[in-house]
Amino acid sequence: MKTVIRYTITTFISLIFFVLVSFFMLTDYYKDVFPYGTYINGVYCTGMTPEQVNDMLCDKAYVENANVSIDDKEFVINLAEVGYEVDYSDSVKGYYDNRKSYKWTAAIGKEDKAYTVSPNYSLDENQVTELADSWNISAIGGPHTVTYDIDGDDGFVIKDGKGSEYSKEKVVCSVIDELKGGNYTINIGDDCLVKPTYTDAENRLIQLAEKVDRYQNREYVFNLENETVALSKTDIANMLELDENGKPALDENGDVKFTKDTVYDGLYKALSPFNSYHNHVFNTHDGKRVYLSSGNYGNEIDIKAEAEAFFEAFEAGDSRYSCAPEYKNKALYSGEDDIGPTYVEVALDEQKLYYFENGILTLISDVVTGNKGRHYDTPEGVYGVFYKQRNRTLVGETYRSFVQYWIEFYPHYGLHDASWRKEGAFGGDIYLTNGSHGCVNMPTDKVAKCYDIIEKGTPVIVYSYENSGIDENGKPIKVAE
Repeated sequence: MKTVIRYTITTFISLIFFVLVSFFMLTDYYKDVFPYGTYINGVYCTGMTPEQVNDMLCDKAYVENANVSIDDKEFVINLAEVGYEVDYSDSVKGYYDNRKSYKWTAAIGKEDKAYTVSPNYSLDENQVTELADSWNISAIGGPHTVTYDIDGDDGFVIKDGKGSEYSKEKVVCSVIDELKGGNYTINIGDDCLVKPTYTDAENRLIQLAEKVDRYQNREYVFNLENETVALSKTDIANMLELDENGKPALDENGDVKFTKDTVYDGLYKALSPFNSYHNHVFNTHDGKRVYLSSGNYGNEIDIKAEAEAFFEAFEAGDSRYSCAPEYKNKALYSGEDDIGPTYVEVALDEQKLYYFENGILTLISDVVTGNKGRHYDTPEGVYGVFYKQRNRTLVGETYRSFVQYWIEFYPHYGLHDASWRKEGAFGGDIYLTNGSHGCVNMPTDKVAKCYDIIEKGTPVIVYSYENSGIDENGKPIKVAE
C-alpha cells in the first residue's frame, strides 16, 4: 500500500513538473510569435513573427494596376512603376507588442481571435506627376479655346470652352490621395476643374465680341406690306467689314468697321429673299414647279435706297430703326404668291397657253413660240402685260406682219394672231423649225378671247422644264437666262 501511495505521489509530481515545463516552454515559444488562435485580416498568424505576418498580408493585398477615369478618358497606373508599396509593419507590431506570451493558455478551448489592421501606403509622387504628363489632362473635357464665329441667326457668337479644363496639379493630388487611401479605381470629379488663364489672343476675341454685340443687339425692323422683317444678329454681322481671318475688323479707334458698301451687302442678303422680282417659284398647271429668274414682274425693294438711309441710322448708333421700304417694282400682290389667281401660262415644252381666272382654268390654246432652230427663243420669265393694241403692224429686220390683236408682255414680245399660218398649224413641234421670231403666235379666235379678258398688268409666265425645272430638293435644275 505504501508503495502504491509513493508511486501515485511520484507520478503526480512528475505530471506537475511536466505541465510546468511545458507551460514555460510554450510561453518561451510564444514570446517571439503570435499566440494560438490569432487571425489578422483573415490570415492565420499563430506561431508567426510580425515580419512573416506582414509579408503574408502584403502578398494578400497586392494589386498590379490602378485605373483612373477623367471625364470620358481612362488611364492605367502600373503601381510598381510609381514605387507604390503597402506595409503593415507598424500596425502588426503594435498588436504584437500588446500581447502577453504567458496568456497563450487563455485561448485554449475558446473561439479564435480575429483582428483587422490597416496598412501604410507609400509611393513616389514625382513618378505619378511624370506619368500624368502623358495624359494631356488639360485637353480633356471639351474645347479649351475661345472661338468667335457666326452661328446661325445669332450673328458672331463667342464660344468659351475654358470652363471645363482639368487642372493637372489637382488631378495628381487626387490620384495620390486615393492611392494612399488604398483605392485603385479612381474617378476624378468636378473639384479638379479650373478656369484657365486666357491667352492674349483669346482676351482680344472677348473684347471684340463686346464691341460687336453693341451693334448686333440693336433692333432693326422693315415693315413690308404683309409682314414685318426684323434683321437678325447675323444680318447685322453681314454688314461689318471683316479682316483676313473672317472676324470683324477694327478701325484706328478700336471700333468695328463698316462702310456703305458693306451695309448694302448685308441688307441685300437680308431683304433680297423677299424680292420676287427675278426670283419666282411657280406651280404649273400640271402640278410641277419651276424657278424663273427673269422677267419684269414682281416686287422689288429698292435696297440701294434703303441702304443709304439705313447706313445713317447704323452709323449714328440708333438702338431701334423701323421703316416701310420703297419699291422699284410692284406686283399685283404682296407676299410669296405675288402672281395671284389670274394669269397667263405659256408652256414652251407643250406649245400651249393656259389662262387662269381667279384660280379657274378658263382657256387653253395651242401656240407657236420662237424658232429654236434659228435661236429665236421666246424669253422665259415672269412678265406683266404692258398694253394691248388692235390692228398693229409688227416690223422687224426681215419681216413686216399685220396682226389684229397684240398683247405685249415684254418689249417687242407679245401674244398675237398669225394669219399667215394655216388653220390648225399651231402646237406640236412646229416651233423647232418654223417658229416665230420670239412672240407667241395664237389662233385668231383664241387670241381674240384673250384680248377681251386679259387686263394690263396681268402676269404672263413663260417657262420650259429644260431651263426652269426644280429638282427633288427644291433647287433649280437650270436657271433661265
